Amino acid sequence: MESIKTPTATSEEDKKLLEAAADEIEQISAARDKIAAEWDQAQAERDQLMDVLKLPSAKHLLRETYFPDKHPKATENAKRAFDDYSKTINAAYDLIKQDDRARKSDDAA
Repeated sequence: MESIKTPTATSEEDKKLLEAAADEIEQISAARDKIAAEWDQAQAERDQLMDVLKLPSAKHLLRETYFPDKHPKATENAKRAFDDYSKTINAAYDLIKQDDRARKSDDAA
C-alpha cells in the first residue's frame, strides 16, 4: 500500500494555504460525522415507527380515523385533508411492505 505524502510548505503563503485546507478538511469531517449520527438517529426512529405501524390494530385505527369514506359529512377541505392523510398512510404501508420484502430477500441470500 502506498503511503500518502504530506505536502510541505515552502513559503509562508503555502503554509497558510495548507492550514486553511487542513481546517476545511476538519470541518468537512465533522460535518460528515454529524450527518452520519443524524442518519443513524433517523433510521432508529423509522424502525420504531415501522414497529408501531406493524401492530395489528394500528392500520385499522388509522383507517377508522383518517380515511375519507369514514367521514361522509366532512367539508370539502376536510375531505381533501383526509384524502391526503390516507395517501400518506398507504405510502407508509407500501414502504413497510417493501422493507419486509427486502429483509426477507437479504435473509434468504
